[in-house]
Order: sequence, then structure tokens, then C-alpha cells
Amino acid sequence: MSEATNLYEAPKATLDAQAENPSYEIAGRWRRLGEYLVDLIVLLLVNFAFAFVMKQMYGSHNWFAILGYREGLVFGTALNSTYYFTLDATTNRTPGKMLMGTIVVTEDGAKPHTAQILGRSLARQIPFESLFIFGRKRLCRHDSLSRTKVVRLN
Repeated sequence: MSEATNLYEAPKATLDAQAENPSYEIAGRWRRLGEYLVDLIVLLLVNFAFAFVMKQMYGSHNWFAILGYREGLVFGTALNSTYYFTLDATTNRTPGKMLMGTIVVTEDGAKPHTAQILGRSLARQIPFESLFIFGRKRLCRHDSLSRTKVVRLN
């Protein structure tokens, strides 16, 4: 006897080519460190650009002197989160991931949803969260909380 089907259930289909091959290799610790360092350099360049604009507009390049300590921290955190969210949401890759040949996918190898990318970007603000990369699973806390992983492209 055949199973009863639910006419209102969403169809089960893969969303992209990544979901067809979920057997990617998780990126190693040194590769992830390389990604981080490249992204850090890009973020520093963005910060220098903002500091230059602030110097021209306000006569000082010090965010904390212009905005205040708390507002400066919020601005820096927002800039960092926006950088990762925008790039991961549009391309699943930051410049560091592009250079190291990796991509962000869900636990089953599919393209992450926008909510997962947002959670990933916000979880990066947890102090020392990247140290989880030294665990057995080689996942940072922002990976495990958002149920994503960074894998090597073949």
C-alpha cells in the first residue's frame, strides 16, 4: 500500500548544486586562520578609509573622541558585522575565503539562509568564540550556533 501524501507539504528538492554533494571536507584550522588574517587586513583598510573621512569631516580620526567610547564600540561592532553579513549573504564568501578556496554551507551542504548568515555574523562578536576552532570538530562558535560550516571547494 502506498503512503498517504500531504498535498500541502512543501516539495522536497535541492536548492542548488551544493546540496547535491554534501561530502565537502571541512576547512582546516590553518586555512581558517589564513581566512581570518586576510579578512582582518580588509577590515583594517575599511577602518582606515572611515578614519580618513572622519579626519576630513571632524578634524580627528579617533572614533572614540568623536562618537564617545560606547558609541565607538557600537560603530566598530556594526561595521564588522555588516562586513561579514553582506559578503556571506551575497556570495557565501569573504575575500579571505575566496583567497583560501573555501565557502560557507549549511551542515548538510546547502546554501545558508539569510537568517543563518545573520546569526553567524552576530555570533562573531562573542569574545574568544574563534578559539573553538581548536576543538575536535574544527568549528568556530559562529559556525556551530548558526548550523553552518566552512568547507574547501574541490
